[in-house]
Amino acid sequence: MHYFRIFSAFVSLLFIFGQSHAAPEPITLSNDHIEVTIDPQKGLILGFNRPGEENLLWVNPKPISNPKRNNGWVNYGGDKLWWGPMIDWMSVKGRRLPPDEALDTPWEVIQHNNDTLIIRSVVSQWVGIQATRKISLTPESSEIVIHNSFTRVNASDHRLQLWTITQVRPPLWAVLDSNPKPGEPPFVNRRPQFDPLPYLSMSPATNSVRYRYNEDGPNMIGSRGAWVAAVYEDNVLVHEVSPSRGGDYATDVSVQIFSIKGFLELETLSANATPKVGETMSNTVRWMLLPRPTDLAADELTVWIGEQMSR
Repeated sequence: MHYFRIFSAFVSLLFIFGQSHAAPEPITLSNDHIEVTIDPQKGLILGFNRPGEENLLWVNPKPISNPKRNNGWVNYGGDKLWWGPMIDWMSVKGRRLPPDEALDTPWEVIQHNNDTLIIRSVVSQWVGIQATRKISLTPESSEIVIHNSFTRVNASDHRLQLWTITQVRPPLWAVLDSNPKPGEPPFVNRRPQFDPLPYLSMSPATNSVRYRYNEDGPNMIGSRGAWVAAVYEDNVLVHEVSPSRGGDYATDVSVQIFSIKGFLELETLSANATPKVGETMSNTVRWMLLPRPTDLAADELTVWIGEQMSR
């Protein structure tokens, strides 16, 4: 009997431990204007849409691991936070992909209420940082605010960028805020082997670059702008970040797009920093879903988007 009680208590403890450490289910924050769905188990935002409307994020319908492709990394789609610059990955990790496991595996839910979710990653074995994301609804609007941060937990001298990558459904076109430094071109072609010019239109009046989606890509262009937008039939999805005009950017861009068959990426990048142990670097990215004025032609709509962002 004595051994049975001990065994029963042990089984109960295992059950309780298993329950408290069970993988969290996807969490949806919503109001009358917007819904955002986060999957802490994957560390991803997998949904962003108006209530009852189609998800604007691209989610991989067949997320299968393939050892011969991306070294077995599974792209689930949606939105993720990685550390950059990516050009440092080979020297730091000795590989390009898979990405840092700490940011690509389950995150812990730190806080969850009706309009806010905070999740935190494990500590990176490569650069010694722990990431935190605070995702909040903006009252009475179709906006969310995402506060991203890296805290250095273990000593490392590697520089870092806060890099968000959001894979969205193919838009009609994308718009990049430009704002180059004196003497710089309005955009940087991040895939020199592919010519993006057939798909580009310049809008000097709004300091922006318009890119017609090319499913045969891959094209990647970037700029020193503060926002990047994807234009659909009825909506315009905008991501806004505050770039550091005097900051060091490894690739001279603070926003960029990457197009490939099936989806387009909206990307934001912070300036480089090298926090010491106990120090935190952070930035804020705002997502806005604007109703598209369907009576405006492409050039007029580009001007209209710039006007919304300047308010």
